[in-house]
Amino acid sequence: MRKVRFIGLLTSVIMMSFLVAGCSDSDDDAVVSNTITIPVGVMSAGKDVIIGSNTGTGLNLNGISYAVYVKKADTDYTPADLEGTWHYKELLADTEESAEVNVDEGSIDLVEEMSATIDSTGIVHIPRDGDTTFHAYMGESKEIIVAATFDDVDNDGEEDGAVSLVVFIKTGSDYDYDTDLLGNWYEESIWHSNPVDDYAIVDEKGELVFGADGAFSGDFIEYPNETTATVSGTAELGAAGAVTLTVEDSVVEGLMSAGKDVFTAVDDSDDVGLLVALKKGDSYDLTDFEGTWYGTSISFSLSEWYWAECMWDTISYQGNDQPITDNWADSDGDSDTETFSDYELTISDDGLISIIIDLGDNGSGSEPL
Repeated sequence: MRKVRFIGLLTSVIMMSFLVAGCSDSDDDAVVSNTITIPVGVMSAGKDVIIGSNTGTGLNLNGISYAVYVKKADTDYTPADLEGTWHYKELLADTEESAEVNVDEGSIDLVEEMSATIDSTGIVHIPRDGDTTFHAYMGESKEIIVAATFDDVDNDGEEDGAVSLVVFIKTGSDYDYDTDLLGNWYEESIWHSNPVDDYAIVDEKGELVFGADGAFSGDFIEYPNETTATVSGTAELGAAGAVTLTVEDSVVEGLMSAGKDVFTAVDDSDDVGLLVALKKGDSYDLTDFEGTWYGTSISFSLSEWYWAECMWDTISYQGNDQPITDNWADSDGDSDTETFSDYELTISDDGLISIIIDLGDNGSGSEPL
């Protein structure tokens, strides 16, 4: 039986799933041509990271997708951006064979230990055995790198493949609980059953509230079953950025970025999972979404017919109702550039982002932004 995890719910004011329906702003029965609501996700206080997912409805009827987006810097990236103290968290699923989480041993030097390089656009190249298409992107803050990988050959040499999502975090110093962790955080996590024979995929969304006394509470929901719960526990933040969350006998340990508005963690005490948490900002505006965003995502089936894939996106939005461009590719070898001109983009005061796109009469659509 799956444990009730205490990292959880994005408040129910946003629906993190696709809704394909006829929509109209009027009260009559007129139906606008096919539209799709794309809940992109939630934005960090630094306005440079977005997390989100969609689960089991609409275009993603038989699966769960989990995505992390980072904003591209306006200025060129340089090799110096790879310097510093980095850590990584990874969820790796070897198709039907196994699932695991991986972390670094203490910290890593991206250049010396992983032979990483970076080009002027922020694309990071890291050699990896058996994988020639390691897609990694650095964010505007230069403190986070996201990557999704796909290997056509699994650990047993079969042509089944393995997918993974990796989040690299650069840590800083002089962390303080009252200054850096106190307050409200959004969280999104993806969990893969272990052992795989008892196959299940769960996505969790939550809002965590960290109090001044070291206590925290969280309301969360699990998809696709929409199971909800409220939990409470204690939280600690070490001087080097280590985040420790404890509920009864369950402990999750993570690391906070140098910018102190992102922390990541993995857990394999029951099933295996990867989570990313973003500090909630004081206010948000549509201009916060302007620019170019790099996205990585992994998707898993919800049916007995197992499948898994990765997707890489480059989203461009320049504001003032200009078209949104999505240049994407996936691990199946498909790719496309899609431009959306008829849309409604909204960002709530809480940083919740959604896009309604008119698909015309053909009923087609794209993967989540």
